[in-house]
Amino acid sequence: MANIDIFYKDGSYKGSMDRDEAYRTGEWNRVSWIFPCNDRGEILLELRSKEKAVYPRTWAPPTETLRGETNKQCAVRGLQEELRMAINPNELVDLGLEFNVNMAITSRYNINHIQHVFGLRWNGDISDLTIDKREVEEVRLFPHKSLGKAPLFMPIEPTRLKQVFTELRRNRLLPAGLHFLGLYL
Repeated sequence: MANIDIFYKDGSYKGSMDRDEAYRTGEWNRVSWIFPCNDRGEILLELRSKEKAVYPRTWAPPTETLRGETNKQCAVRGLQEELRMAINPNELVDLGLEFNVNMAITSRYNINHIQHVFGLRWNGDISDLTIDKREVEEVRLFPHKSLGKAPLFMPIEPTRLKQVFTELRRNRLLPAGLHFLGLYL
């Protein structure tokens, strides 16, 4: 199993630990969330593998856990590992958003993430992506207005998801005039 960085809830570094152990004990870890947006106002989402410990078979933005790297390095690595999407790190837009989220409390896991959010202008073709089937079952582009409606549940609080879309528009990653119309679950 892979080691991940662990943090205190305030975001300060605590050390590293086996990922499974960190998930079982409720240690805080940092993840990078990436929202790839195209000029049509669509956002690329992944259908998480049914084997994933957190939100299996859920549509979510590409996500990766930090392992001795910065949030941006983690985001670039995650896109490369999960989708074979090679990007220049300067293409990532730091949206200046970071959220503390409890992702899963189950009989096996108590997963606490500090989510750092990036946007990305991506007008590629999904047929050019090679997905890692251990992580991702499928990728699709979804119209912005459909996010937040079933089955496109986003595992963050509604007000925080709205902040993400506001920042994507402010940074011109979504076309002007698109507003969040979804229902939050």
